[in-house]
Amino acid sequence: MDHSRPLVSVIIPTFNRARRLERAIKSTLAQEQYPIEIIVIDDHSTDETEQVIRSLYHRFGTVHYLRNQRKKGPGGARNTGLLAAKGPYIAFLDSDDLWLPGHLQKAIAVLEEVPEIDLIFGNLLVFNQPHQRALPDWSSGKQQLSGLRTSRLAWGVERIEQPLFHPLVEESFVLLSSVVMRSTGSSSTVLFNEDLRFSEDRDLIIRLERINHYHFAYQHRATVLRNQNDAQLTKSDKETHRAILQSHLSIYRQYLREFELDRDERAHLVDLIYRRLLSLSYIHRQMGDYSKAIKTAANAFGISPRVPPLVQIAKATVTPAARLRFR
Repeated sequence: MDHSRPLVSVIIPTFNRARRLERAIKSTLAQEQYPIEIIVIDDHSTDETEQVIRSLYHRFGTVHYLRNQRKKGPGGARNTGLLAAKGPYIAFLDSDDLWLPGHLQKAIAVLEEVPEIDLIFGNLLVFNQPHQRALPDWSSGKQQLSGLRTSRLAWGVERIEQPLFHPLVEESFVLLSSVVMRSTGSSSTVLFNEDLRFSEDRDLIIRLERINHYHFAYQHRATVLRNQNDAQLTKSDKETHRAILQSHLSIYRQYLREFELDRDERAHLVDLIYRRLLSLSYIHRQMGDYSKAIKTAANAFGISPRVPPLVQIAKATVTPAARLRFR
């Protein structure tokens, strides 16, 4: 390892993933040539997480263990790591993901040789363990990502040549486990929103561009591996979908309050709020929460008095009445 190279702070939040954690950490230790500090944030686990980390520390010495005194969620756990990080470069890894060989080498080379780039992200390879086969890569279905205006750099990397606010609020395409970025420094640290249950990673990326004026690059090749079983691949429950939509609405409304937006950006956010409210009304109705379905659709109608919210209101009104009739 070349200790003359800059330190990379690797932030790994974890909660009750002791069995997977060791593989994730070893994938960071296998990265070529770069001095790293691995900061594992235990978000108040109740399994053997602490013992696993302390064992790795005694073996490798670069693994630092921090434990939250209460469960703060993924955003809060990552914030604990960000505030403790010492390196000029920050990298993220979820405890159920693995870095592929060469991940840090290429990312740091880009950041070192192209000072105009502040953050680089890559692709994800998903491997289905029960069937022992690779699934389509994570980025292949990302329409906003494929439509970005870019220029080709060396190393097979694309520099993004356009503002990302519009594409990022429309679609999540920056995989946090693939992100390597310059530290914002203690005086201008942008942190994760700890109040969000979902989309806290997308919110951070948007704020880095909007507040810190970060410039981005992307590499199409997979730099992260995720092993999934059939249960994980098919899990898409209504409660989770509802929570995701509520997180979207929360961050969109915050942007309307906090950011200086031009007319097109503001109109786009308002339209997104309208669409998310319609989707949320539908989910409320599917879950049998008809009063919330009606209220949410009415909010959508207040934003844009069109037919779809009225349809949702009618369905949420008729369905419980029909059920009472057939009892």
